[in-house]
Amino acid sequence: MLPGAVIGATFAPGFTEDLSSWRLVIDDEGNLFQDIKVSTHENQWQGEQRQEYFFIGQDKVIQLLLTAEEVGFMSYKDSYDISVTDQALHVLSIRFGECEKTVTAYGAAWLAYEGDADMKGFLELWKAVHQYAPFPAK
Repeated sequence: MLPGAVIGATFAPGFTEDLSSWRLVIDDEGNLFQDIKVSTHENQWQGEQRQEYFFIGQDKVIQLLLTAEEVGFMSYKDSYDISVTDQALHVLSIRFGECEKTVTAYGAAWLAYEGDADMKGFLELWKAVHQYAPFPAK
């Protein structure tokens, strides 16, 4: 992650009509920066680049870090995947002081549905982070 960043997220869709992907970084002051590649039927899946900025504030950053701690994010394996094709890819990175953890999950929703406790917690944290993402629009 970049210096000053405490939370990072990356999303790449599975097989779907909207192939838009994005990544975001939230710094310790609550600044959220998002890079987006919009790939939809409307733009003939050309991958139009966009950037968004949103200020969430330090209180929200602290809440996100507390959620990461509550779900046990730092104890997760580095990678989770499933042998089913066309699933979404989710990546979360969290920095607690000097410790940094990145978890890559291919098919997180499927794994959570199948009962994987780590993926249930991962998706809880994902939802908490994603609620602040400017894209896709809420």
